[in-house]
Amino acid sequence: NQTTIPVNGTCENGLEVQVGQQGQASMAVVCNNGRFTATVPITLGDGTKIIVATQRDQAGNQGQDDQNFLLDTVAP
Repeated sequence: NQTTIPVNGTCENGLEVQVGQQGQASMAVVCNNGRFTATVPITLGDGTKIIVATQRDQAGNQGQDDQNFLLDTVAP
């Protein structure tokens, strides 16, 4: 089962950004006006999830950032 999470960030204009949950297929979005936005599918199940965004410029330099969050569906 999956659900989605919105992800956005800064990037180099006009280049592709690969975004996805670590260990899952990523999606490609194009950087527009220095920003990207994606709706990333995530696997269900409680636990730590990691979203990764990667961009490579025309010279081959790669930039990457990741963000962790905890999915907790159990009521206190």
